[in-house]
Amino acid sequence: MKNILNPLLFLFFYQLSYAQDSIPVTFRQETDTLAKQHFIDRYENVFMTKVPTRQMFKATAAGSEIQGSGINFGYEYKLLPSLSVEASVYSQLSPFNTGVASELLHFNWKQVNLWGNAKARWYYNMNKRIEKGLNANNFSGAYIGFTYEQSLYLRNSYSNKNTGRIGLLYGFQSRFFNHGLIDFAVGLYNKEAGQFTVFDQHQGFFRFNNFVLGTQTNIGIALGDWKKSVTSPLCDVIICDELIHDQFKIEMPNIAIGLQHQIARGSFAYERKLGDSPLSLQANLVYSFYNHNQTGFYHDRFTYASAGLEFRYYFLQNYRIRHGKAGGNFSGPYAGLKSNYGMNMYKSGSVFQPEFHRDETFRSLTHALTLGYQQRLFKRIYIDGSISYQKTRNYGFHYSGDSRPVLMSKIAVGFTF
Repeated sequence: MKNILNPLLFLFFYQLSYAQDSIPVTFRQETDTLAKQHFIDRYENVFMTKVPTRQMFKATAAGSEIQGSGINFGYEYKLLPSLSVEASVYSQLSPFNTGVASELLHFNWKQVNLWGNAKARWYYNMNKRIEKGLNANNFSGAYIGFTYEQSLYLRNSYSNKNTGRIGLLYGFQSRFFNHGLIDFAVGLYNKEAGQFTVFDQHQGFFRFNNFVLGTQTNIGIALGDWKKSVTSPLCDVIICDELIHDQFKIEMPNIAIGLQHQIARGSFAYERKLGDSPLSLQANLVYSFYNHNQTGFYHDRFTYASAGLEFRYYFLQNYRIRHGKAGGNFSGPYAGLKSNYGMNMYKSGSVFQPEFHRDETFRSLTHALTLGYQQRLFKRIYIDGSISYQKTRNYGFHYSGDSRPVLMSKIAVGFTF
C-alpha cells in the first residue's frame, strides 16, 4: 500500500506545482511620467560663449581716469578666429570720470570732445577654446590689443592738438544676455590724455615720462549677425532662489599711473540683510588719490577717504519672490538713503613760488537719496548701477556753490565674497 501511495503523492504535488507555474504572465508598457531633464550651462547662457559672431556694432558708456566719461560707438569685425579689428568714435562728455548720467543731465553739444580710434584685438586662447568645445568664433574672451587714438575735435582751444597716442591693452570682452556687452581692459598708453591733455603741450610722441598705465570699462549694448537663440529662463541662469544674508563687495579699481600723474580710486563694502525683510544695511569705505607733479617744479596732491552707511530697500523683492523671479539675494531694483563722512587732504606747492604752498585738511558730510539696480552673477560677480541726488557740506573749507545739491551716477562692477 505504501508503495502505491508514494507515487500518487508525487504526482499530486507535481501537478500542483505545475499549476502554479502555469499562471499567465502579462507585460504592460507605461509612458514615462518623468519630465525630460535639461542641464543648463549657466556660463554660456549669460556670456553667450557658444554663439558664433563675425561682426558687431556696439554703443557703450565708457569711463576711465584717462579717457574720462562719455559714449563710445564702434564696429568690430573678425578677420580670423583669434584676430579682430575695430573702428570707433568716442564722444567725450567730460575729461573727468564723473559718470555719464550726470553729464547727460547737463548736456551741451558744444562741450563735447570727439576722438577717433582704431584697434586690433588678439584673442590669444580662442582657438584652443574652440577646439575643446568651450567657445564659438565670437568676441567673448580675454585678449591682447593694440590701439591708436586721435582727437577729432577738442573744445578747449588751449589744449595741445598733438593728441594722437598708441596703447597696448590686456582685457576681457564679452556679451551678456544676448545684447549686453562689457569690456574691461588695462592699458599702457604712450601719451596721457583726459584731464591731463592741457599739460601735454608739445612734448615728443615717445617721451618716456608720457607713458601711463590705466584701466577702462565699457558697458552697453551690442548688435551683430548672430541668430537670436532660445535661452533658458533667466531665473534658471542667475539662480533667483539663492538666499544670502550678507556679502563683501570689492569694486574693480580705476587707476591711471604715470611718472607725472597718478590716480587711484576704489571702494569696499559689506552688505547685510535685516532679518527676512527686503531691507539691507551696507557699510562702505571709499578711497581716492590724485597726484600731479610737473617735472619737479610744481606738485598738486589730493587724498580723499570716507566711510558711510546706506539703507537699501529692494522694493520689488517680495513681488518677484511670489512669482518665482527672485530670492533674498541682494539682486533687483532698490531705493536707498546713505550718508558718508569724508576726510579731504590737499597739498600743493611750487619751487618758484613757495609762498603759495598749501597744506589743508577738511572734513565733509554727504547725504544722498539713491535709486539703483544691483545684480549678482555666479556668486562671485556683481553689477551695481545707481543715480544719486546728493548734498555735501564741507567743514573747514568752502567754495561757491559747494552746498548745492547735485545729481551723480555710477556703474560699479566687482567681486563678492
